[in-house]
Amino acid sequence: DNPIARLFGFFMALWASLYLKLWTRQSATLSWEWGSFHVERQEKVRPEFRGSLRTSPVTGLQERHFPYWRRLTMYAFSSAVTCVMLVLVVLVMFTLLNLQGYITDPDSPFIVPALADMAKPDEIFDPNGPLFLVPVVGYVVVVVLLNMGYRHVAEWLTNLENHRTESKYRDALILKRVIFEMCDCYAVLLYVAFYKLDVIRLREEVLALFTADEIRRVALESLVPFILKWWNTRGERAEVLSELKKDEDAGKESAWIVEPAQDAAKDFNEEFDDYLELVVQFGYVTLFAAACPLAAMLAVLSNIIEMRSDLFKLCFVSRRRASNRQSNIPQSWFNVLNAVAYASVLTNCLIIGCTSHQMMAWFPSLFDEEAKKISLQALCDGDEACLLEAAKDAAILPVAPGKGIHLMGLVFMTEHVLLIICFIIRSAINQVPKNVLAPYKRKKFLEAHPEAAQPGYSERDRVVRGIGIPASRVQSDETEELH
Repeated sequence: DNPIARLFGFFMALWASLYLKLWTRQSATLSWEWGSFHVERQEKVRPEFRGSLRTSPVTGLQERHFPYWRRLTMYAFSSAVTCVMLVLVVLVMFTLLNLQGYITDPDSPFIVPALADMAKPDEIFDPNGPLFLVPVVGYVVVVVLLNMGYRHVAEWLTNLENHRTESKYRDALILKRVIFEMCDCYAVLLYVAFYKLDVIRLREEVLALFTADEIRRVALESLVPFILKWWNTRGERAEVLSELKKDEDAGKESAWIVEPAQDAAKDFNEEFDDYLELVVQFGYVTLFAAACPLAAMLAVLSNIIEMRSDLFKLCFVSRRRASNRQSNIPQSWFNVLNAVAYASVLTNCLIIGCTSHQMMAWFPSLFDEEAKKISLQALCDGDEACLLEAAKDAAILPVAPGKGIHLMGLVFMTEHVLLIICFIIRSAINQVPKNVLAPYKRKKFLEAHPEAAQPGYSERDRVVRGIGIPASRVQSDETEELH
């Protein structure tokens, strides 16, 4: 429980907002260089949109209309189905916690004695044994299966909501899947952080889930599809090789015909999953930075591996989609990243104030060490070995009587100060840098006044042609020239 780690949590909470702002500026610079700055597309009605015909009050033409109250009904149904799926996630989470030995209190409403006994010393899932990672890997596998199932459920629910445009449809689908997958990934971590109040186990859990998630992504996105594709096409390859042996000239022609056909048979690369995994990774790095600073370094290594994995996937597993010119990432994904950045301020402050030992070091007067000694003596009845073990499990001191409100006041005051600083950062830094904004304004001016691009064009030409200088100024300028 290093004090520098707590300060790193504050730094990451501010870094998240600064990073997103600088990324917006970098996106503006790149989009200007690539000619896609402020590209605007007129959205069309989705072909799947259903509704009754009516006369548009705006255009006077016939259009399809879907009442908003019916969509609200579908929203309620979608929320109910999603909540049922999230209950399954919670059940899986508590199964994992029992198997890892995190739930040991016999009076806990979440304990399953048969599962919790497996995590005891010398049992199959002993935390110090060789199989301690099996529950984590099993949890990741079950979560992957739930995510794959909910992916189809989310698409079905979004189709029922019957959105008019593609952007509305995409935003609704993103909201459902992001909420579900973030609950999958972060539910265990939030339980350990704010219910068990164990920062050491939180760090271990972040590292275990992060590593397992990275291995899962590389395996399921690149290796497994490539192996399945190789296995399913082995008969076609054998047939082509036999033709090549019969006639070399015909074989060369066949190779030119077969390879494009095989490429055309590949599935398109799914951008949605790429965005989603980066958002989840951003949450690992920022939400729990005060407990696990190493997650930032793991993210760098993970992204290096992920880049190579994506290159392999685009070359051998899937087809790249047709390019779609945009000035930035879709706004819905950017809104999710902003929400994670603001949430990281709260989670890091709560980890520092409630889960770690740092507040005890900074403000010892808020905690009651004598009450802890008395409770441990009563629990262990003088047994020194028991006292040492119990002291490790109860490392956080109880709050002194009447000091709880002071402790929470410090935590939330710090959180509000950080939020204010984040707001100042976002307000003080322009989204578009000057080296992009000035050329863009110049381009717009020349589009409106093409004569300004001619050689020798001056401000007096603008006056004479009446582009933007008032007549009073024209007369005053002529008077000054006469004098």
